[in-house]
Amino acid sequence: MQEPEIFEQPVAAKDPEAAIPGDENNTYQTGYSSGFQTNGNGEESSLEDYHDFVYPEAFLIINRVVGAGIYSTPSSIIHYTDSVGLTLIFWVIGGFMTLFVYLEYGTALPRSGGEKVYLERVFRRPRYLATCIFAVQFVLFAISSGGSISFSSYLLRAVTPERDSRDGSWLNRGIAVAAITGVCSIHAFTPRLGIWLSNGLGAFKLVLLSLVVFTGFAALGGRMVAPSPGNFSNGFRGPSINGPTTEDTAGTAAGSALALLQVLYTYSGWENANYVLTEVRNAPKTLRRAAPIAVATVTVLYLLANIAYFAAMSKSQLAGSGTVVAAQFFQNVWGDNAFATRALPVFISLSALGNVFAQSFAMPRVKQELAKEGILPFSRFWASDWPMHAPSGAILLHWIFTTALILGSQTPDVYTFVTNVFVYSGNWIKVFLGVGLVYLNFTPSERWAEQRTKVHISPILVLLWIVSLLYVLAAPFIPNNLSGAVKFFVVPTLGTSLLVIGIGYWLVWAKVLPAFGFHIQHEIVQMPDGSERVKYKSTTQVYDAAVVANGHFEVPSMPEIDGLAAWTQQHPDSVLHSLTYRNAAVFKDKKTIVVGTGAFGSEIATCLEGVCKQPVLTNSAYIETLLAAGARPDDQNAWQVSALVYTMRIESAAAGDATQVACLAEYGARPRSPEGGLFALLLSQMLLSGRHVDVAAVLLDRFVNDDDDDDDDDVFFESLEVQNEL
Repeated sequence: MQEPEIFEQPVAAKDPEAAIPGDENNTYQTGYSSGFQTNGNGEESSLEDYHDFVYPEAFLIINRVVGAGIYSTPSSIIHYTDSVGLTLIFWVIGGFMTLFVYLEYGTALPRSGGEKVYLERVFRRPRYLATCIFAVQFVLFAISSGGSISFSSYLLRAVTPERDSRDGSWLNRGIAVAAITGVCSIHAFTPRLGIWLSNGLGAFKLVLLSLVVFTGFAALGGRMVAPSPGNFSNGFRGPSINGPTTEDTAGTAAGSALALLQVLYTYSGWENANYVLTEVRNAPKTLRRAAPIAVATVTVLYLLANIAYFAAMSKSQLAGSGTVVAAQFFQNVWGDNAFATRALPVFISLSALGNVFAQSFAMPRVKQELAKEGILPFSRFWASDWPMHAPSGAILLHWIFTTALILGSQTPDVYTFVTNVFVYSGNWIKVFLGVGLVYLNFTPSERWAEQRTKVHISPILVLLWIVSLLYVLAAPFIPNNLSGAVKFFVVPTLGTSLLVIGIGYWLVWAKVLPAFGFHIQHEIVQMPDGSERVKYKSTTQVYDAAVVANGHFEVPSMPEIDGLAAWTQQHPDSVLHSLTYRNAAVFKDKKTIVVGTGAFGSEIATCLEGVCKQPVLTNSAYIETLLAAGARPDDQNAWQVSALVYTMRIESAAAGDATQVACLAEYGARPRSPEGGLFALLLSQMLLSGRHVDVAAVLLDRFVNDDDDDDDDDVFFESLEVQNEL
């Protein structure tokens, strides 16, 4: 639990001073690779890149979208609307609402992480607040419980066709848990197999959905066993589900909002491509070209599939079919033969399983990004990619919450409840993204017009999108009896409460725990193949003052940092150079760090030990190791960058140390290039991010005196490096 700083390779800003202060997303690249291979051009590419060489880019998105929803949600949608025409209109609106905002964000910020990256780009103050709100929503409800339940429901329908479609039995839940367990295990321990299975099931899903569409054409032509339901007569109104007095469904605002929630859930998934954009070759161009084609294709297929359902099933039969809409549909057209009652439910269950594979592949990667930044408790564990270079820790986290929601829900219609909560809570994030996009477009200082690509959505359309989302968020609070055993206010209250929980989590994580000195420092290391590794270091130490005791002592060698002079003038006793140091009295009861381990630094530290709040330098493990190596630094033979050393136990590591000092931003400090040395770079970058910020303490791996080639020095550095890893 910490408020971390991430040092990564700049990839966007040519001039470090040209970057927007605090805008990490404008200057740094993040991502995760589950392993890499060499393509035909001799370049290294991740396993995710492999998709681009096997299937067209649009298929990647279609594979993420098409899943269990189109075979399960039409039941609840018609239950909420009681109108064929309104239902079909919602399917068109859903496709439109799905696409455009994510498209502009994705092409402008082509990095893994999806909403996390976009929120951090827009809402940078208070620092990490938006990230914490998103983390709570995403970790708790961006899960695969809906697809897992749909898989088990269709599988049980194949075994016992007479089984209640809204079965909430432990058998149904047990099969769902077994499914998500198997999928997560494959992704964690055999990631290449998981990708192949996901792609194979993706192709199968398209074949099955096409079968539904063509079967619907047959039903429209009168080639079906059951009588025609007449859903398209009388101006698309037709007979009501519950007769002429449908007080709980037709025309209600709450019913329409809940129906649109289910439609949006069925479309959810194409933004999963935004979760792994770092692994997509030429991501802006690929997304700009593939996303509209893919979403338009899915919208047409979904619309035709719903027309097929209405051609073969009455509204009351459709509303009562629960999560096995397609199974009942095929029975109405082809009769109670083995293919319709046994084989097709198995096929549909495999389609649902394919969606579980796709979700369990993409969602853990976002959760791993959150863990890399230390947002989550036990971040070191959740960020792990052991043992197969897959995000195994995040996959386990995904499995835990998916399983918990499957087993913990008490409603018989688990699927509808889970999907409603998932989409409702996610819609709050979409509202923030919409507001953020309007803000970026109307705030010149954000320079969004320079950052975005040719993809630009009209602010008017974005405002309409925001209004429609607010309607979907507000309408479910209207009293209604649409949710069966679940009270009408449960879904909107639970979804909205995640905002409050996220704010509370941020207060504890960013304010309360640091006030008690609880910090964990971490560093993200970019690997040659583009993947990242996370190294965690020891607990941060907070200091009240500093004495710089490195460099040439005839001329004070202070770090060249903008704002340091002004800050030092207002706090003359907080930062001193050893040349101007006179006595230890000004440091009384202050926790002080001495920068430099030469003779002057050691002497000053010895003097400060008697008056400071805490000793800052003693004859500890670090000094003893230097003496043993015969390389105790002096004024001439010092480190290029001095270690930040304080009193430590023998197992502690100077290289894993850290410090905190006051922020310089209010005194005009700005980021600058590292011409002032590594210490200056660290101090400059880290002082800008908050009132108290971490400064990593780094040991240089060689002396200033390059003529000293003592092999013992190399041994010391290797042993120190091993000693410092936690």
